[in-house]
Parts: sequence; structure tokens; C-alpha cells
Amino acid sequence: MAPRVNVEEGPSLTSWELADAALGHIREHTAIADKLEAEKELLIKEVKDKYDGRIKERRASAATCAKALAEFAEVHRTEFGAIKSRQLSNGVIGFRQGTGTLETLKKMTWAKVLLTIKASRAWAAKYLRVKEEVNRAAILDALRGGTLKPADAQKMGVYMDQSEAFFYEINAEPAATIPAAKAG
Repeated sequence: MAPRVNVEEGPSLTSWELADAALGHIREHTAIADKLEAEKELLIKEVKDKYDGRIKERRASAATCAKALAEFAEVHRTEFGAIKSRQLSNGVIGFRQGTGTLETLKKMTWAKVLLTIKASRAWAAKYLRVKEEVNRAAILDALRGGTLKPADAQKMGVYMDQSEAFFYEINAEPAATIPAAKAG
């Protein structure tokens, strides 16, 4: 069965026959859109298949050259001088200071670092972070399960919105097999 679709606004319909015709119109245009989507995906797959292998080969070749270039630069590091870079006709190669990453000392783990920082109030205040946020899922579950009363939720400043929304489902069957709508 097709998925339900909620509708915000639409044209004015004056009879059940027009409502049924609107569903038929939706089904027809949805089927055409689905067919177009499938054709698009097939074309995208064909283009990806055509180019992905060639792109991968080129990137691998460039990575191999970059590795060889880094090895060459390392062997000739003393020739760079104080500038630590060298202009070539196709670009520049060299060395630069990184921005820095934080690593643990030998025989230390991040869990041990956390315990060490927690043990010091001064360090904990500066170097620990705690993210607090409302657990919306827990509140909804409690409201649905009855363990939290709506009045108590309102005291928290929240409520559960259960407003109704119009939906439709189109039949996947061809129109000829769909029984005629009864006037009502």
C-alpha cells in the first residue's frame, strides 16, 4: 500500500466523485514522477559507472606521486633552508608547522586523563565540559505511558501536541478494479 500523505491545503472539491477523481489524478502523476525518478537514477548510475573507475585510478596515481614527492622532500630536507619551501615550475613543496593535536602520554588513556582532570577542581572547571539538554523522548514516552501527567508536563512548560491532520492513501491497483465511490 502507498504511504499516507498529510495535506495542508488543496483545491475545493464539491462531491465524492471529484474527490475520487482527485485521487486518480494524484495516482497518475505520482506514477509518472516515480518513473521519471527511476530513469534519473538509472542515468546517474550509468554516469557513475562510466567515470568512477577512471577517477579512482587518477586519484590513486596522484596519491602515489604525492607519496614519492614527500619522500623526496624528506631526503632533501636540508636543501630547503630557512624558508622550508621551494618553488618549482608546477607548484611549491615544503614543510610547515602543524596546528597541533592533543595526544596522550605513553601508558595513559583518555579515560585516565579524564579521571586525573576530575580529581583537580581547578582543572575540572577549566577542562571538562558537560552538555545538558532536555530529554524530549523520555518526556513523550512518560506522557504516552501515563507515568507523567499532562498537568505535570505543563508545569515543566511543555505539552504533547496530538492534533489531527488530513491524509490520503492512493490505491496501487489500476483504476478499472477500484469500485465506484458511493454518493454520500
